[in-house]
Parts: sequence; C-alpha cells; structure tokens
Amino acid sequence: MRRAEDVDLLARASEGDRIAFAALYDRYAPRWYGLALRIVGTGNDADDVLQQTWMQVWEQARSYDPSKASVGAWLVVRLRS
Repeated sequence: MRRAEDVDLLARASEGDRIAFAALYDRYAPRWYGLALRIVGTGNDADDVLQQTWMQVWEQARSYDPSKASVGAWLVVRLRS
C-alpha cells in the first residue's frame, strides 16, 4: 500500500501539487538526512545536499517510471548523485 501511495504522491508532485511533494518530503527527508550526513560528513553539507536533491526531485518527478524502481529507490539515486 505504501508503494502505491508513494507513486501517487510523486505523480501528483510531478503535476505541481505542493502538498503531495511535502508529504513525500515528510516521509523521506529524515532518512535521507542520515544518509547525506554519512556521505558528506557535516550537518551543513548534508542540509545543502538535501536541498539540492529535493530541488532535483521537484524538477524531475515526471521522469519517474514505476515499472523500473520504487519511489524510494528512485529518490535515493538522486541523493547519491
């Protein structure tokens, strides 16, 4: 069920729905912060990485293909890049 919810939220975000985007943010940002912190080493840098990642998600949400990956996997690829 969560996967279907995530797909719906990302689809709505791709159409400019800020509430759906915020829901994705609330769901994934805490986990991402920990990962970003491990990758870059400092809180300020992790904050910057997260901001850049979420901007990329907002801009690229239309490119998501649910047949290729879960929303979580698609999101984490953006964080790691």
